[in-house]
Amino acid sequence: MATEPLHSMVTAAFELRATPIGQLADAADTVAIACLALARAFRAGGRLLTFGAGTSATDAHHVCVEFVHPVIVGKRALPAFSLAADSATVTGVAEAASPDAMFAHQLEILGRSGDVALGISGEGDSPSVVRALVEARERGLLTVALTGGDGGRVARHGLADHCFTVDSADPHVVKEGQVTLYHLLWELTHAFLEQPQTLDRAEGAQRVGTEGSPDTGIAGLYPFLYSGTGSLTALTAEVAASARAKIADVVRLRREVGEAQAERLADCAGRLARAFHQGGTLLAFGNGGSSSDAQDVVHTFLHPGRRRAATGPDRAAACATASAPQAETVAQTSVAAAATTAPHGSTAAAATLRPVVTTTTADPVPVPALCLTNDTAVVTALSNDVGFEAVFARQVQAVGRPGDIAVAVSTSGGSANVLAALAAARKAGLISVGFAGYGGGRMAEPGCVDHLFAIPSASVHRVQEVQTTLYHVLWEAVQAELSRLAPDPAPRTPRPARD
Repeated sequence: MATEPLHSMVTAAFELRATPIGQLADAADTVAIACLALARAFRAGGRLLTFGAGTSATDAHHVCVEFVHPVIVGKRALPAFSLAADSATVTGVAEAASPDAMFAHQLEILGRSGDVALGISGEGDSPSVVRALVEARERGLLTVALTGGDGGRVARHGLADHCFTVDSADPHVVKEGQVTLYHLLWELTHAFLEQPQTLDRAEGAQRVGTEGSPDTGIAGLYPFLYSGTGSLTALTAEVAASARAKIADVVRLRREVGEAQAERLADCAGRLARAFHQGGTLLAFGNGGSSSDAQDVVHTFLHPGRRRAATGPDRAAACATASAPQAETVAQTSVAAAATTAPHGSTAAAATLRPVVTTTTADPVPVPALCLTNDTAVVTALSNDVGFEAVFARQVQAVGRPGDIAVAVSTSGGSANVLAALAAARKAGLISVGFAGYGGGRMAEPGCVDHLFAIPSASVHRVQEVQTTLYHVLWEAVQAELSRLAPDPAPRTPRPARD
């Protein structure tokens, strides 16, 4: 069972998200306007070029999946590609010229007037994103930016035609808000594309209902599109209202999941912390958008960077909505407990949870983590020679060791290659963690996964948004547990060799 401080910390971490994510509703009108501009660009033959560094690179990948491979079957595939995906070009430009130039160089060669450049930055100050947005604007691209905090240089200098900022100092909360934002960008852009009349420049009254039978997917998202006649202004207002409803829905869903799963999340964090403490490695995998989420899980654990403690509006909001013990936890500690330099979480701390004063910055402990979706040569070789169902299982068999951790991300909980990898992990003695929607799907079957966190929603986007919070809070709780584990009295025993 989890300790009370850890359980309270997990509960408070979920509450920390409510206000900044809920405030995104204030930008619903401007999001709708930006999506109208995107729809017009796509209709005119434009392409979407996405970019971001670190965790934002995984978001750049995810955005492309949304537009090229729509979650609603039958929706048109829209041209989009991530400038962060070509590792050879990115690293080559970074080494030969400058890391700041890795996206701007690609925009200079690939970008053309009428395209759309979407830059993602946690604080709006990423040098590579700033330089790329400047390059994109000079070349006549429509520019869109997702930022956090106060918007940084991107917002201060007006580097994007459409800039949306998640008002939080916590980079995890910022990312979670950005995930909601780019899901809305996809949904609303398609809503306008369903209405070709709206893509004309005239703002007057016109028919906005689609001809013929409505598409059941988009009609389910935006039933008002099939209501008959109206004006572009009225349609934009209706789309914005729908966006506000979806934001409220994910805030509600996140709170419900936090309340229902906090104790199990804390228990899982304790087990994972002990595994890392003994030298375990995390292996993450998933398909499509869940592949980019698996990449972010690995980035979160392997390269966490420095995180600011919750202060100002973030901490005030959490304290206001939490119970008295939870509020005390937020007030006295950061959502990620202090951890200083030591291998795999062995710190000089006493065997009690050390509070982090909110005026200081905690240095989290990087732990070993690998993403099984990253090596395209291995993935495509296995897909071609064996079958796609084997791509993750074969890698787990090759690199997994007893005591390692397998993290499976799936919106359906039923992906064949994910289930096969979980079976391989169980056979090899790995701890398994699963994130799924739709109540868990086949992951919920007995014996499939050791720790399952299922989102009770049939919306792929809302599931992914809450999954992001789940693995962020899991990381925060793992860090808290690592900080309280006593240092090893002797060097670790080497990991066992394979038979």
